[in-house]
Amino acid sequence: MFFFFENQHKLSSLLNSSLCYLKIKNRERLTATCDKILEIDAGNTKAIYRKALGLQEASEFEKSKELITEHISKFSGSISAE
Repeated sequence: MFFFFENQHKLSSLLNSSLCYLKIKNRERLTATCDKILEIDAGNTKAIYRKALGLQEASEFEKSKELITEHISKFSGSISAE
């Protein structure tokens, strides 16, 4: 039970950080933070979306599209609003 709460707090902090990095356009930290989130929760829609936005900022449109497409195909039945 403790592990669950510890991860929830960590996820919340990392999601907040990812939003900050997105706002200040720090793509490297945004990508690294989203990768950490996805290690904990591979289906985290916010992390996928924010990472895709960071890739778009870097003009990596194809990678962004692949990331979103892969996420939709893997988790389309289990996406939840967070």
